[in-house]
Amino acid sequence: MKKNKKKNIFILSLKYAPGLLKEFFVLGNNIRKQNANVRYMLSEKYKALTKENKDIDYVSNAANNLEMILETFSGSLLKTILEIFNETAPDVILFYNPHLLNPILSKKLKKIYPDAKIMLYLHDPYKPEKKSYGIKKSLYYTFVERVQKKTVKYMDHVISPSQRSSELFLRYYKNFSGKNHIAPLILPDKKEKKTKPLYFTIVGHAHFASGHDDFFRLIKFTVNNKLSFHYAIISSSNIDRYMNSLTKEEKSFLKVINKPVITDDEIDDLVSESFAVFRFDKEVTQSGVIPVAYRKGVPVIVRNIPGLGQHVDHKKSGYVISEKFSVNEAIEAMKFVKENFNMLTKKSKDKFNGIWSEKNWINYYSWLKKIIL
Repeated sequence: MKKNKKKNIFILSLKYAPGLLKEFFVLGNNIRKQNANVRYMLSEKYKALTKENKDIDYVSNAANNLEMILETFSGSLLKTILEIFNETAPDVILFYNPHLLNPILSKKLKKIYPDAKIMLYLHDPYKPEKKSYGIKKSLYYTFVERVQKKTVKYMDHVISPSQRSSELFLRYYKNFSGKNHIAPLILPDKKEKKTKPLYFTIVGHAHFASGHDDFFRLIKFTVNNKLSFHYAIISSSNIDRYMNSLTKEEKSFLKVINKPVITDDEIDDLVSESFAVFRFDKEVTQSGVIPVAYRKGVPVIVRNIPGLGQHVDHKKSGYVISEKFSVNEAIEAMKFVKENFNMLTKKSKDKFNGIWSEKNWINYYSWLKKIIL
């Protein structure tokens, strides 16, 4: 009996999004277990976070949005990618992260490889409340949504990372004729080292809608009221305006990791030293930070919005505070976490194992396995 030829699966992220790198590799490793070939086409900026790997082609050199526009319309990036596909015909192409070239490339691939399945992992299909991001970011997200809408037009499958994301996708992309799947961001299982908790930590980009202003207000309140909490921040964003608002004494209550490139290990280490991780975002469809915390057995304190509350069991795996919370309410949440840390740790790990653990991969991607085999 003749053996089936191994399918060729390509994972593309032409735009740099460092937090998703581990997801690419978990996905690729599990696809390989289904007896398929996996190859990546990534932004050059991922090089700082990856080891040498013969299965990775660094195809996009854009360092900013202007360079992304130039490489898209010059045709150089498209030519590079099509040459790679010409060497190895794709059976499945999976896009991550919005890029101007995605709809152009998808349209081309549909014509050249009509039997190939084209897919998109779509984190944020639509942001209903853009005003919380400020004018500049609001305009950017409006533009991104238009690019995504053109991209989705050529997709056979769209993957949503959460129920909230799927609901927004189906509401906003009513003419989508392909299949929508819900598959949370899977993380590799790790043996975690035990570390004494010291901080209440905020992780990720700082902007108008991320709630960092609330975080820094907590630091000021703690010092002014002679409380014993200590804080930590890890971010690749420019946080000067926040840091400049603190006195010397207030800064002594805060551990800071702030640099352009931050590795997953650095985030993991700081989360391990935390009583809880804050997510004070004013508008998100889900959070990739929550499973990172849960994997460590670290509870989360989140603002009560659908994208965050969907994965937090109040007073079990974390603490849900009001959408327009006061500093006192946040302090009460922190006190609860410290007093009930052992119970919250167990529930957090249980939550991770039930949703985001790598062992759940086949539960979310059985449909992809059928395509590959």
